[in-house]
Amino acid sequence: MAPTSAVSAVTISPHRGIVCSRPLVAVLIFTLFAVLACAPAHAAAAASPQHADSQPTTTSPQTSKFTRWSRATNTRERLSAALSGDQPVFVEADVVLDNGIPVLQPPRGRLWDVTLNELLYQVTQKPKRVTLKLNLRSTEVLPEAFGVLMVALTENLVDLWIHADVLSGSAGKPPVEANSFMRMSSPFHPFAIISLGWNTKPKGAYSWGQVESMARLVSCGYPFLSRVAFKVRASMVEASLAQLSWLLDVMPNATLVVWYADGEALNPNVTHALRKARPSAHIVHDLPHDHRLENLMEEAVPEMDAEVAKHESASIGWSVEANNTGSCRKASLLGRNAVVLGDNGVSMVLPDSWSNFEAKLDLTKPRTLAVSIGDEKLALEGSCFQLVLNRSGQEVTSRAWPTTCKNHGSSSSSSKKPTAPAMVKQWTYGEPAPLKLQPSPGAVVYAVRLQDPPEDSTAAASTVVPTLLLLFFGVLAVKVPVL
Repeated sequence: MAPTSAVSAVTISPHRGIVCSRPLVAVLIFTLFAVLACAPAHAAAAASPQHADSQPTTTSPQTSKFTRWSRATNTRERLSAALSGDQPVFVEADVVLDNGIPVLQPPRGRLWDVTLNELLYQVTQKPKRVTLKLNLRSTEVLPEAFGVLMVALTENLVDLWIHADVLSGSAGKPPVEANSFMRMSSPFHPFAIISLGWNTKPKGAYSWGQVESMARLVSCGYPFLSRVAFKVRASMVEASLAQLSWLLDVMPNATLVVWYADGEALNPNVTHALRKARPSAHIVHDLPHDHRLENLMEEAVPEMDAEVAKHESASIGWSVEANNTGSCRKASLLGRNAVVLGDNGVSMVLPDSWSNFEAKLDLTKPRTLAVSIGDEKLALEGSCFQLVLNRSGQEVTSRAWPTTCKNHGSSSSSSKKPTAPAMVKQWTYGEPAPLKLQPSPGAVVYAVRLQDPPEDSTAAASTVVPTLLLLFFGVLAVKVPVL
C-alpha cells in the first residue's frame, strides 16, 4: 500500500505505484548540494561583464524627476495665476534689459509690466513655497540682474535656477557670453543651480565639439561647481545619446535637464534609452505646466536590473600619457567608454585574454588618427569609422569601415558594416602591450567594446563529469522496495 505521507510519495499510479522511502529524499538533497558545489567556477564569472571594474561599484540608480513649470511667467496676469493658491509652484521667467532696468520679457507686441525686482518680491512672500528659474537673455542684462538678486530674499525660495544659453549650437552664436555668465553667477553657488545651454534649433543633434566645449567650460574654469545643470532639447536627445552620455561621464555631478517644448509629447523610448545609457545620472524632465503627469513615472522610467548596473559601472581603463601640455583646455577628456582626444595621447591596457575590440571613431575635426599596439600602427584618414581589432592567438587583424557621421551618436544608428572594409592590416601580437591613441585634438573614440575569447567547452565538460558520477552513485544508493 502506498504511503499516505506527501513527503514520501513521489508519484502514485493507479496500477503500479513507484514507492520510495524517505532515504531517497536525503539522497536527492545530497546530490543537489553536490551539483551546486561542483558547478564550474567560470559559469558564475560569465554572468557578469569580463572587463567591469574589479572595484565594487557604489553607484546607485537615480530616479528621473518630472517637473511642470509655469513657463514665460512674464506678465502680471501670468504671475498672479501662477502664485494663486497655497501649493508649491515652479515659476520660470525670462529677464531682459530695458533702459538699464532688468524686466520680464513681455509677449510680442506688448510693453513690459513686471520688473525683476517685483518678481523676486512676489515669489519670496511665502517662505519655501516657490522654486524659481530665471532665464537671462543677454550679456547686457547680467550685471543689473545679479545686482538685484544680491539684495533679494532668495533664501525664502525652495530653490533658485539661473540659466543662460552660453554656447553655440545649431542656431548659431549664443545670446550670452559664457565666461561673463560663469563669472557673475558663481558667487550664487551653491545656493543656486547654475544652468547652461546651447543656442539650438528645434531639431538636430548635439555634436562632439559642442559637448566638448561645455565640458571644458565647466571643468577647466569652474571645477568647484557642484550644482550645475545642462539643458538639452528632448527632440535632440535620441540622436545625441553617445555625446550626452560622455558629457555626464566627465561631469558626474551635473544634472541633465531634458526640456520639452509646449505641445511636445514625452517619448518613452527616448526616456528609456537615456536612463539605460546612464542609470546613475541625475535627470530632470522639464515639462510645460499643462502636461499631464498621470502614470508618467511608471511609463517613462524603467527599473535598472543588475546587468545594466554592472555595464554602467564598467570602465575601459583609459590612462592619459605623461606628455600632457599642462592646459586643461587642451588635455584629453576621458569617459567610461569614450574619449575626446587633446594634445596628449591616451592608452588602454588590454587584458591578456582579449579577442575582440570595437569602437566608433569621429574624426570630423582632425581628419586623422593613429592607433597602435606595440610597434604596429594603423593610420586612419577621413571623417567617421567603425574600427574592429580581432585577435586569434598571436595574430591580430585590424579592419576599418568608413561610416556616415550623421547621427553617429544615435541609439538607432545602424551598426551594420559594409561587406569589405576600406582598410585591413595584420600583425603578430607578442608581448602584451597597451592600445594607444596618438595625440589628435578633437578626435573622438567612443562606443568602445572589449570582449574575451569564447568560453572553453572542454574545461566546462571536465567539471560536469564528476557531477554526473556523483548523481549516478547517489541513485544506486537508493533502496527501491519490491513493487
